[in-house]
Amino acid sequence: MLDMVTDRCCSAALFAVLTVMYPGAPAFGFCMLLALDLASHYCHVYSKLLSGETSHKKLSDDEPWILKIYYGSQLALFTLCLTNESFFVFLYMLAYAQIPGDFAASYHGLLTGLVYILAPFALMKQITNLLQVTFRLPFLENIFNVSIG
Repeated sequence: MLDMVTDRCCSAALFAVLTVMYPGAPAFGFCMLLALDLASHYCHVYSKLLSGETSHKKLSDDEPWILKIYYGSQLALFTLCLTNESFFVFLYMLAYAQIPGDFAASYHGLLTGLVYILAPFALMKQITNLLQVTFRLPFLENIFNVSIG
């Protein structure tokens, strides 16, 4: 559980920095990604805890196949998390690569290429986050007898 908390804190810090480096619409997008990240993990972990599961990685048969692959394979989980975080770190570095004379400017092409290569993985990670929320939120609604939507 502590590893997940530290992951969320690190992601929050990275998204906060990116909102400053990419103002306007991208900043709003980073705020929404942060909200999705926090909400998806909260919904998934809390619903598993309330249902009596011993691990948030243990999934039932009726859960989406993408989440089964994500949580069922350590390689898939590691690869998706690494490539997602790398995407945002390279976006951070790319902001500096646009400053003439900065050390990172000499790597602008490489960083741009890496961002494009990693973008589909980051998108897939956001899809898993959306699946976590959409699949687990109804369970929490039933537990607390509230209607979200």
